[in-house]
Amino acid sequence: MVASLVGCTSVESAPKQLVIDIPESKQQIFSGVIEQFESDTGATVFLVDSQSNSEPAEADLLYTDTTRLSGLIDQGLITAIDQGTAGGLLSGAVETFSREGQLFGIPFSFETVSLVCHRELVSSQPASWEELTESGYSPTYTPGNAFETLFYLSGFQNMKSTVSNLVLDETLAKDLSGWFRSQKSVFSVADYSEVVQDFTDKKSSCLIAGPWMAGALSEFDLVAIKLPKTSEVEPLAPALSLGLSLSSSSTNPDLAKRFLKLLASQEAQREIYELTGVLPATSAFSSELENPLLRALLLSTAPVFPVPDLSGAFVELTALEQLITDSLSSDLSSQDIFARYLKKLGE
Repeated sequence: MVASLVGCTSVESAPKQLVIDIPESKQQIFSGVIEQFESDTGATVFLVDSQSNSEPAEADLLYTDTTRLSGLIDQGLITAIDQGTAGGLLSGAVETFSREGQLFGIPFSFETVSLVCHRELVSSQPASWEELTESGYSPTYTPGNAFETLFYLSGFQNMKSTVSNLVLDETLAKDLSGWFRSQKSVFSVADYSEVVQDFTDKKSSCLIAGPWMAGALSEFDLVAIKLPKTSEVEPLAPALSLGLSLSSSSTNPDLAKRFLKLLASQEAQREIYELTGVLPATSAFSSELENPLLRALLLSTAPVFPVPDLSGAFVELTALEQLITDSLSSDLSSQDIFARYLKKLGE
């Protein structure tokens, strides 16, 4: 049985105890993994929620959204772990928990985008974006979709995005605008619900989508493939993960690392998937997944970059969205579009 922690006194005095700081809403999904860990080690796991406890205990493991990873590292709140701990996990999921070649946590849930296609309508991986559009695919852009905005920024400009890189210099802004303007004959600005409806009606062969579309697309026979390159540029798909990181103030680091090793195991990943239905961070049991979209995403091999912390980047994102939308839907020159982009950044 999973124990709950009220104060920190008992944890400090008791042997072989592991404290995990995780929001209460997420605690139940770890119940099976914790039960296995306690059985294997004889240790007791205590769960705390620092978000709702004014005097939280010191924790050994911290629940982590990878958009916050860089901040946690900079503050010295988490520490690196051995790369071998993540053996068997998807390279993209491991990438979201990595900084400068070091691993800072283990994911249990993974989100990214891929080119999801009706299997009977797309027979092979397109060599380029041009080849895809020539075959009849009509790409769209949806303002307000941060994943889509980051994809076009990073994929077509080959930029590994960080918060500072969300602001484009004049050359990059004009290059991005110019590429979209050259694609106006096939591109459109559309509401995402309309795009999905066209896809479900098979009026469109492909859709840029992620695991959040699993329910809506559960009835189709789908394949997910790498996003095709534009000219010589290889697109990068934005990705993020949820997981656990080793606290730099852990009093039981060896025990904590053992828990992280278990979390990376096929058994633990399957347990959490069966409880939540989220895309796991491993493809080891992809053939067992009932939903075709999740199976397809796990088998696709699109290169990814970690989504940065966007909490303070609202102005930058909305400015980028306007630059893309103006490029696709107006007859303004690239110079005028860049001027409107700068104005939006200054608001």
